[in-house]
Amino acid sequence: MVGILAVILVLILAFLTVFFLAKKKIIFINNWFVQEESSTIGVDISSYQEDVDMARLKEQQIGFVYIKATAGSSHQDDLFAANWKNAQYGVKPMIYTRSDLYETYLEETFTGYKMWISSLYTPMKWNYKGDWYVWQYLNRGVPEGYSGGEKYIDLNVLNKEKSLDDLIVGR
Repeated sequence: MVGILAVILVLILAFLTVFFLAKKKIIFINNWFVQEESSTIGVDISSYQEDVDMARLKEQQIGFVYIKATAGSSHQDDLFAANWKNAQYGVKPMIYTRSDLYETYLEETFTGYKMWISSLYTPMKWNYKGDWYVWQYLNRGVPEGYSGGEKYIDLNVLNKEKSLDDLIVGR
């Protein structure tokens, strides 16, 4: 009986340690919950990444690219026009937000929009129960050939129950 209690205590301590380190942004556990080899992985870019080689990303099976246009109503991304010219466009806006902000401020006003949820430090299913298309799960990606101004690039995954056809534009 003492042995079982010791094992349970060790497991609880291990879980709490991992949870603490994830919350402190020391480890990134979301990689454990995304099966990249069987998922549609995408990136989101802005002027922080500077010049992005889209062809090189495509060679690495990056399935989609989102391009930042604005941050709120007062900031337009400096490289939006160039990024827009070089990629897919023309869809109804998708809501990009953290789950807590969506539930507090947006949920009742923006029903019917496709959701792109940012949950970088814990798995999204731990804190968001709604319908979603894209999950931003990591802000520490480094695809091969990426050499933008920012050291990292954000990684996203398409919900396996959704289709890229719902998001593809320009056909």
